[in-house]
Amino acid sequence: MKTMRLTKQALNSERTRIILKTAFYGVLSTVSEDGMPYGVPLNHVLADNKLYFHCTVKGHKLENILHNSKACFTVVGDTKMLLEIFTAHFESVIAFGTVRILKEPVDVARAVRLLCEKNTPQRLDVVDSVIAGYLSKLNALEMTIEHLTGKASED
Repeated sequence: MKTMRLTKQALNSERTRIILKTAFYGVLSTVSEDGMPYGVPLNHVLADNKLYFHCTVKGHKLENILHNSKACFTVVGDTKMLLEIFTAHFESVIAFGTVRILKEPVDVARAVRLLCEKNTPQRLDVVDSVIAGYLSKLNALEMTIEHLTGKASED
């Protein structure tokens, strides 16, 4: 794994995890069988050292994961353009790891519930019945984080 070039911009582990945990969405990047990169925006949830995503039961990213389970997930935190000096303050996180497609309905339901707890906490009273109604049309992915970097620029 390459190290960050501009180490003075590196964030500590705690701030990196906060950005990853609170970001609403990010981009999951995978590689197709023909070597073509593919990035898709997804919402996510961080639980322990894993990221969870939901998706449908077919698609490009699933084909890619079956071909090569290595992936990265990128989120951008706070960003502010500084027009007077032609730059921006930003913070970002990249998680590198291995993705697996969850097979068991109980695991898919757990991942989707975690997403709902993060993104729609005001609807938890109906979440389990909604998940049960859509479970046959849902898929979930679990990414085990192997390496995590956070970066910020405030120059």
